[in-house]
Amino acid sequence: MEAAHIYPKEEQGPDDLRNGFALCKYHHWAFDTGWLALTDDLRILVKKDSEVEPPESLISLENEKIKIPDNSILKPHVKFIRAHRELHGF
Repeated sequence: MEAAHIYPKEEQGPDDLRNGFALCKYHHWAFDTGWLALTDDLRILVKKDSEVEPPESLISLENEKIKIPDNSILKPHVKFIRAHRELHGF
């Protein structure tokens, strides 16, 4: 597992617990490159309007809800989720 920033550090994304979540290396890469994003209610979006068709392993995640901790202070914040979608053209 890796700690993934929702809104990237390179774009001045903060080291705030609400600006991150845990992903495996593959899904971290897919999220950082803009193949994946999240809806405001924490469901997975898959970018399908690019020049390259996303792999089935990503397409199959469409609309799945991510698991979040019970502690609401650790829940990804919608402002970072929206900024990530905007950055990657969702």
